[in-house]
Amino acid sequence: SDKTGCVRASGIPFGASITLQALPDDVRVPKGTYFAGWSLEKPTADNLSTIKTQSPGAEVNDKMLEASKAEKHHVTLYAVYKPVGTATVEFDATPAEGGTVSLPSGSFTVAGSTVTGVDVVSTAEPKAGWHFAGWYEKKSDGKLESVSAINDAILTVTAAMMQAKLKPLAESRGENRTPVLEVRYIAVFARDSFTVKFDGNGDDKEATMKPQTFPA
Repeated sequence: SDKTGCVRASGIPFGASITLQALPDDVRVPKGTYFAGWSLEKPTADNLSTIKTQSPGAEVNDKMLEASKAEKHHVTLYAVYKPVGTATVEFDATPAEGGTVSLPSGSFTVAGSTVTGVDVVSTAEPKAGWHFAGWYEKKSDGKLESVSAINDAILTVTAAMMQAKLKPLAESRGENRTPVLEVRYIAVFARDSFTVKFDGNGDDKEATMKPQTFPA
């Protein structure tokens, strides 16, 4: 194989299917980019976000390669390199007087539909007189959605978690490029409190007072 096609120039019969090869080991991927696949179009700065690609391992035929339109039926496939993206996770606390988070933000590397990187961990740390009430994800509309599976003050965000959010985001936008992925988690704190129950300590059962709750 070579970087300008899927097989060496030995001739492929019309009607046959072939498997696109991986990028050769001796081809150096430009710094800050990743190999996104092969394309009939020559990639430029103008078409990079919309260019159609086929991944290594894909089965293609002469129609898909538009061989009948190519000069002398010679098809050139161009290696397409796209910029490596970043998926960001942010942590915040509310209310601010109730506590803080140990780590404000972290990031992962995004190459196409693949997210990689080490786990990002932040701990909710309540201040005196307050307690941790739970982690919530802040949606794009500003609403807080409870992260029911997370009831510990320590929140660990993995690359797999970010990748699970990346796929539907890319599909909903219908774009042939990596969408910007930002996820924000909010540690919610609540005031400590105590309740006083009053007992009339007498025979008159009607002479009672409702329990009252006070801030600690």
